[in-house]
Amino acid sequence: MAGPAFAPDMELHTPAGTVRLAGLTGTARPLLLDMTEDASVAGELAQWHDQVDVVIAEDRSPAPAATALLLRPDCYVAWASDSPRPDAADLDALRTATQRWFGDAEPPATARKPYERREGR
Repeated sequence: MAGPAFAPDMELHTPAGTVRLAGLTGTARPLLLDMTEDASVAGELAQWHDQVDVVIAEDRSPAPAATALLLRPDCYVAWASDSPRPDAADLDALRTATQRWFGDAEPPATARKPYERREGR
């Protein structure tokens, strides 16, 4: 994909079945769409798992525009790759874009103690 753009709607084949990209973006959360040959991009954002949804899919269109997309909640492309196996520079750019748009990776949420009623209250 050349230059800034909104992601086009496309039919995707996932382990759960066939879906349209528009259906995956209804949560209004950031989305990493990994369509690489070996799903090599999906694990790159493990530190952001609470902040970014990750979907591994296959785009079977005749001329796919990208092999991996990082989408903002408004479907604007924050990062894209057209490489079947993105290299270290591509993956570094992915992490940089993720941090720029969605902030630092957050540690997993810690469990809160349930509310306890105290005497005299």
